[in-house]
Amino acid sequence: MMTCPIGGERFEATEPQECTPDPRLTMIFAPASICYGTHVLQQCPQNFLPLYKGFTSDDLALLETFMASETYDSSVDHSAYYLAYAIEKFIGESDSTLPVELLFDGLVRDSARSFSDEVYLEDFLFEMQSILRQSPENSQPVMQAVTSFVMLKAGLREDAIAMLEQARQHDIAGLNTPEFLSYLAAIESCLADESSPYCDPRAIFPIN
Repeated sequence: MMTCPIGGERFEATEPQECTPDPRLTMIFAPASICYGTHVLQQCPQNFLPLYKGFTSDDLALLETFMASETYDSSVDHSAYYLAYAIEKFIGESDSTLPVELLFDGLVRDSARSFSDEVYLEDFLFEMQSILRQSPENSQPVMQAVTSFVMLKAGLREDAIAMLEQARQHDIAGLNTPEFLSYLAAIESCLADESSPYCDPRAIFPIN
């Protein structure tokens, strides 16, 4: 049994589905072994609070204020990962990377809902642009490639093309691995043909 930290409601936790290990990567550059459609982020049934971390007493005081707001009410209609993101933006530190990590987790674990949500994708891309401006160059290419794919899924084709080109332009030793080059090629396949199987975030791209 779990206890909701706001309201004290007790509920049975949802057990995550077991997965067969799979080292291959999907079009969101995440392990294929993650069970899609399985919401491992626990939520309180009555107030929908996502239990994405252990809340401190200061967090809980801020949470009570936020949960009484219109922003919270509107965020409940989105993925639990988006609701967690909205909460963390309100109660967390301004320089924390947790908000964008929560959004990325939602793209991976709740892909059908998050990729069909215009607001979700817009906020993820906003956060990624901020992260990219602050990241060292050696960590940028993969993030730029993932961002390019999400831009494409958000209907931002020209932005996706430009971002993909940025991912290609880095001169970093060891960057052009078969895995990374195959990922770029799979994104280009989706750019060339919207019916490509590699337009599905859950698709596994082949490594040439």
